[in-house]
Amino acid sequence: MRITTETSTPGHRPPHDEVATEPRGNAHRRKVGFGVALALVPAAVGGVVGLVSRSRRAGLIAAGASALVLGVARWQLERSFNDEPDYVVEEHLGELEIRRYDARIEAETTISSTDFFQAIDRGFERLARYIFGANAEHEKLGMTTPVTTRSDGAKMRVAFVMPMTRTSASLPLPNDGRIEVVEVPGRRVAVLCFSGKRSDPLIRHKMAELCELVAKAGLATRGEPMYAGFDPPWTLPMIRRNEVWIELDLG
Repeated sequence: MRITTETSTPGHRPPHDEVATEPRGNAHRRKVGFGVALALVPAAVGGVVGLVSRSRRAGLIAAGASALVLGVARWQLERSFNDEPDYVVEEHLGELEIRRYDARIEAETTISSTDFFQAIDRGFERLARYIFGANAEHEKLGMTTPVTTRSDGAKMRVAFVMPMTRTSASLPLPNDGRIEVVEVPGRRVAVLCFSGKRSDPLIRHKMAELCELVAKAGLATRGEPMYAGFDPPWTLPMIRRNEVWIELDLG
């Protein structure tokens, strides 16, 4: 593993400090709350239905159905139970959201492809092996969001945000030498959100739309846009959280 630091931004933490990603919200609390709901709600629904209908069988069916509905909701809204880096929303400019992120730690890898869908698929698989235990400590790291992908010439760079509060020094070494742990400096980004099943044409269309909106707003940008995906592959397209970002001057 090689630990690197992207070009630092004036006014933000220098690379020699112990950088750690700060979480947005409290995913652990949401997990606990949902677990409690999954334990109590089906029993309550079943009890009420059984009492009203005077049928134990109807109560059991209602309890099972409500547990199934909650389970499907948990499965489809996986992103709500994973940590993501904290950010401040500075303003909304029509469809654009202007955010400011603090420094964070990412694990990233380079994929030999110019197709976003292929790069995300291959990069996710490689990085997932690292966080699921293919590392020197055989440690399973927590899943976070988003997974980001950006063009790097004729290749793509795919990155996972590392678990909150972990520094680069405290992370286990990946077994795969193609993975780097990177300290990403704080930055200000323009964001365009959209739903739908991710594909190379859709992502490139939204990136072009993002650049057009940013130009109309008169915002100065840095570098190329990137894609940020927050949902696993099984999430229904209409409820997916997809975003394209482009870095802005600090302003």
